[in-house]
Amino acid sequence: MLYNYIKFYDQKKEEIQEAFELADILIQAHPKDAKAYAIAGDLKNMNMEIEEALAYYMQSLEFQKDIFTVWQQVFFINSDLRDYSSLLKVTNEAKEYFPNQALVYFSMV
Repeated sequence: MLYNYIKFYDQKKEEIQEAFELADILIQAHPKDAKAYAIAGDLKNMNMEIEEALAYYMQSLEFQKDIFTVWQQVFFINSDLRDYSSLLKVTNEAKEYFPNQALVYFSMV
């Protein structure tokens, strides 16, 4: 159900609060599921709440480190925030899991 909010965000902007509530319920139901936090991060990111999105993405990475799209979002947000020390830290960590991904090296400061 949350996927539909993400997929059709432009059409459902007025219902984003409901999506946030559903994301919270998903996290409560599955508190150790990295994907639940990633979905919440995606919703916050689409709603331009990037610092909150970053917190959800980082929580997702606490539980599962092999989802490259989550790392990618962390790179982009740290770059947008111009937090280059954090960007360097996360790219160095991501390099251990994804040594063949060019974006990891491109994002390194």
